[in-house]
Amino acid sequence: MTQAKKVAQYARSHLQAVRIVWVDRAPQVVGAVEAVELCSDYSVSGRIVAAVAQEKRFEDMLNGLIDAD
Repeated sequence: MTQAKKVAQYARSHLQAVRIVWVDRAPQVVGAVEAVELCSDYSVSGRIVAAVAQEKRFEDMLNGLIDAD
């Protein structure tokens, strides 16, 4: 199982709001599952500065996906 799939599985069982901070637009609040999709998409994650989640553990997972690309 890839890291993105593990984080997606975690997101589905720990639903929460996530703030996505973009390089080229205003911050956006999305759901946990959508945040995983954005942070793991290579063409999108390069434009994300950080993900701020309600849970520090989940936030670290998302930022790890951003940094992996």
